[in-house]
Amino acid sequence: MRPSQIILIVFLLYPSVHSKDSPEIQCIMNQYKQMTCLWNQHGVPSVNYTFQYWLGKKNEETTRNCTQYLLNGNTNIGCFIKEEIEPFSPFTAELNHTSLEKPIKIHYEITQNIVKLEPPFDLHVENTSSRELLLKWNTSHSLYPLHCYEFQVQHRSSTNEKWTLKDVSSSEMFSLPSFDPEKSYTFHVRSKLNGYCSSAMTWSDWSMGVTWGRNATRGAVEPPSSAITNLLIYIMSTSLLLFFLILLFRVERIWVIFVPRIPNPGKNFEDLFTKHQGNFQEWIGISKEGEERLKQNYSEPICTVTEDYDSNIGDAKTPLPV
Repeated sequence: MRPSQIILIVFLLYPSVHSKDSPEIQCIMNQYKQMTCLWNQHGVPSVNYTFQYWLGKKNEETTRNCTQYLLNGNTNIGCFIKEEIEPFSPFTAELNHTSLEKPIKIHYEITQNIVKLEPPFDLHVENTSSRELLLKWNTSHSLYPLHCYEFQVQHRSSTNEKWTLKDVSSSEMFSLPSFDPEKSYTFHVRSKLNGYCSSAMTWSDWSMGVTWGRNATRGAVEPPSSAITNLLIYIMSTSLLLFFLILLFRVERIWVIFVPRIPNPGKNFEDLFTKHQGNFQEWIGISKEGEERLKQNYSEPICTVTEDYDSNIGDAKTPLPV
């Protein structure tokens, strides 16, 4: 192979090798003014880069080193900046390593343009009439006014596999007219800052879904991972309960501790009715002499009462003294 061909092959391969060893920085600021910068878009770097950033002009007072790296194994792939960053101030970041001829930099003139909002929450659907479904949601617009928000709603019916996208501006509600009451409908919402307040291009993640069907709103649709987790928790708790029940039935001593036996009073009176034929004195052990003493042994004389008719009549004719 000629030397010129070798040089050509090396020249053609150089960009791919260089792109692997020279990552790009991408930063996103959340709505709480905290920044996350990543440099693993093209894979995990082969070296550990150090990260610095500053607001406004670079000098010793404004330059800060990363204090919380994001790792993949033992390799730095990002930095989380926990301190609040002014949304309308310039922001510059750079990566450094001894293998670099010059630092890898990125600059944002206004950090407000890289804000990624949290997804909307508390979705619920109302059937306001026979021909309209009204979807409502909430956002954390205490950080930004509602007129700075732009929303997208995706929805589909139970008979449709494709999502329909609708844009909503400065409002936390969406109306779906002409729905079929025999179908169910699922809704998701996402948000971003609009052009009045920012030039942000990054949408939030989709919210948890809500499904409406047959005049009733079913609870929020959980992501598959949450549903699987709840199912595993239910299975494990049920299995554990069955295990303890089986253990209680098999181990008699433990069963007696938790469920004591109820005494049977019938056994104590069994001899009274079978052996002594219901004779209580005989059953409690009283002798015949004692039984005779307990019997009443006395009599009363007969008293005859008569009435004197003559004395009663004489007394009745005698006038009473005045």
